[in-house]
Order: sequence, then structure tokens, then C-alpha cells
Amino acid sequence: MLPRSLQTPRLRLEATVPDHAAGLDEAIQSSMPELLEFMAWAPSSSPENSLDFTRRMAEKWDQLSDWTFTIFHAREVAGTISLMGYQALFGLAEIGYWLRSDLCGQGLMTEAAQAVCDFGFDSIGLHRIELRAALDNAGSLRIARKLGFKREGTLREAAWAQRGYLDEHIHGLLATERPWRSGS
Repeated sequence: MLPRSLQTPRLRLEATVPDHAAGLDEAIQSSMPELLEFMAWAPSSSPENSLDFTRRMAEKWDQLSDWTFTIFHAREVAGTISLMGYQALFGLAEIGYWLRSDLCGQGLMTEAAQAVCDFGFDSIGLHRIELRAALDNAGSLRIARKLGFKREGTLREAAWAQRGYLDEHIHGLLATERPWRSGS
């Protein structure tokens, strides 16, 4: 049985469920200018789409194919973080996330990502986690570095956002490479 919630010093991460939809929509709307820079889904956000998203994520959790957590900071919805695209044969998944704009720059997403990487490696049994970030997404690139992800290459026009196709750096982290664990 996989844990459906994770606790860090400043955050609570809960498996995303429909009860989180209103808080997620509010966080998205408050962060729209920043989300439009990198998130293809941002222009179509709405209360209905947030509810649909939470339903789909709850189903994927139950199917053991993706694991999305709603991030809570001071009891308010702060964003989401996911392990997605799970490939059981290879012990592989990709991490993706967003955080409410007013909370960025405080190390909160690094804290959440570390907990989710541990969840992926220790609870799911992943061997490798990939992280993709647009070349100009300084925040995500900083998180990758802080967590010890190794940059492995550049994917040309691999993502899309309102401003068009974006090149992305791809990073990888192996279960044996976690710098926050002694002996890694």
C-alpha cells in the first residue's frame, strides 16, 4: 500500500482528489501569468477543468500509473507535483510540478520534489526519475541542480506553451544518486 500523503518540514502533500479542485483552481488563477510561460494547460484552466483534472489524477493513482500530489502550505493549496509516465519495465517515471507564484523562491518546491523522489524510489521502486525543463525556466533548472539531477541533453521543441514550442533540457536522477541521503 503506497502512502497517500507525505509530510515535509513546511509542506503536506496529499494524493490529489476532487476535494482539492477549488483550491487548485484558485492557485492557478492567482499564478496565471507565470504558468502561461511554461504550462500548455494553463490557457484552458477553469473550475470545471480543475475538477476534471483531480478526477483523472485520482483514477491514475488507483491504476498505479501516475501519482499526483496536491501541495499544501499553511493549510492552503500551493500547487501540484507528480510522478508521471510510469514505465514499470524500466523503473522509470518523470517528475513534473508547479507552485503558486507568491510562494516561489523559498525552496518549497525543492522540498516537495525531494519528498516525491524519495516516494518514487522507496515506495514505488523506481530506478530513475527524469525531469524536463525549458531552457529559460530558471526555477525548475535550479531545483534540478539542488536535487542532484544530471543534465543529459537538450530536446528540441519538445514542449509547448502559449509562446510556442520550447526546447527542454532533460535531466536524470538514479535511486543511488540522492545527495540528501548519506552514502549517496
